[in-house]
Amino acid sequence: MDIKQLLSELSQTDKVVISDSHATLTGKQLAQNIQVLSKRMYEIGIKDKRICLLRMTNRIDSVTTLLAALLNHSVVFVANPHDPIRRVCNILEKFSVYALLTDRATSVTIQKRVSDQHLSLHHLLDDNEFYAGLLQSNDQPISDIDCEMQDADIAIFSSGSTGEPKAILHKIENLLLNAQLHIQSIDLAEEDRVGITLPLYYSYGLVANLFSGLIAKSTIYLNSQIGSIDSEWIKQHKISVLSITPFIAKKLDHFHPSLKKITVGGDILYSKDAGKLLDLYPNSSIYSTYGLTEAGPRVSTHKIDQFLLNQSFIVSLGSPLDGVTLSLQNNETHGELLVNTPTPMLGYFYGKGTQFIPQKGSLIQTGDLYDKRQGEFYFVGREKKIIFQGGEKVFPLMVENAIHSIEGVSDVLVSSSQDQEKGEIAKAYIVINNNLTLQEIKKKLKQQLSRSLIPEQFELVDYIPRSLTGKVQARV
Repeated sequence: MDIKQLLSELSQTDKVVISDSHATLTGKQLAQNIQVLSKRMYEIGIKDKRICLLRMTNRIDSVTTLLAALLNHSVVFVANPHDPIRRVCNILEKFSVYALLTDRATSVTIQKRVSDQHLSLHHLLDDNEFYAGLLQSNDQPISDIDCEMQDADIAIFSSGSTGEPKAILHKIENLLLNAQLHIQSIDLAEEDRVGITLPLYYSYGLVANLFSGLIAKSTIYLNSQIGSIDSEWIKQHKISVLSITPFIAKKLDHFHPSLKKITVGGDILYSKDAGKLLDLYPNSSIYSTYGLTEAGPRVSTHKIDQFLLNQSFIVSLGSPLDGVTLSLQNNETHGELLVNTPTPMLGYFYGKGTQFIPQKGSLIQTGDLYDKRQGEFYFVGREKKIIFQGGEKVFPLMVENAIHSIEGVSDVLVSSSQDQEKGEIAKAYIVINNNLTLQEIKKKLKQQLSRSLIPEQFELVDYIPRSLTGKVQARV
């Protein structure tokens, strides 16, 4: 499937397919709006593999703009709408962006900041808010930067371990195929009412929520309150499908009779948290999903039941999507997870003047370490985040799992710290919700971990700074 086929199918339905706090559109209306906007964008040069940066909000106007630009064969870099202006200006220059697609206020501010370049503003949408800021100096197709990138349609940013943005490039056909595979894995249906509370600049939200919902012709409800559980919103729209991260799942503490399918992904799902969802929604289908942006992003799905929760502290990866295979390097029982997928990325783009690193074939090296037990894959940690404490390898997630299992612990982060005498050591930051003491935590850890794996330092904190979806934002 490509964008033209998707729009053709949408144009044949008078059923409501998308709604936000400002508008509600049928499939036919959405397709018409996209066609009209694509012509307007074509006239000002947003076409033919020119790079545009879309500050992607959870609103219909962003969805319309994204699909219109893709229809014109532009390359859309999907960006966080909350990025500071300084970062946006850096991205415009670093990635040779031709068109900045955002609200008027941001456009005007950036126009003043890039006074050394010519940035002209063009009104795009009828609400007089959405504008295209054109940088004529960057009026070149992406193939002029590197011919190996000529098949790119969408770029999703990842800061990786350096904090500097890198773009993960994809073909739209692969993302739409990945969305179709996700539909099959959770039995998404036309009668479903999909609530999107994940950010659409996040591959999980973009592909598994938006694209899957559009392909299935479900009714999509966009929630502007990113990362929240809005009980009134769920009740008002009778949301039947909700995709969340484990961090957001902790906020789902009330029963909503309309919810029939809940997918949890984007981070490690602890069995105790999955068990709480299962207790709250015993008659609903609850899925743990695994993926990474490089793979399109969905890789595997696991339907949760009580038997599964009894197997480990964390939920295993479960069944790969159709056409996807999972293995460990050298077919060991412990090592880096390898994902063979029909929807791999094209590669990494670090900006003009740097080398494009193409993906070779369909095998993705995840950089994630897993154990394989009884045919199931269990996450151990990131290869780059191993801590060498006293010459011993400490896997932060392994320690976090053990601490999480202690009654009264609500959140934990294990990271490396420097010690003048011992060099690198592991330090655990712990949030508790009762009268638990550090002495009790250490005592319980000694029952679960060998001495060499127990962090040298511990600290009780009020909270661990996380993003709206639960990613750690900064060191404590």
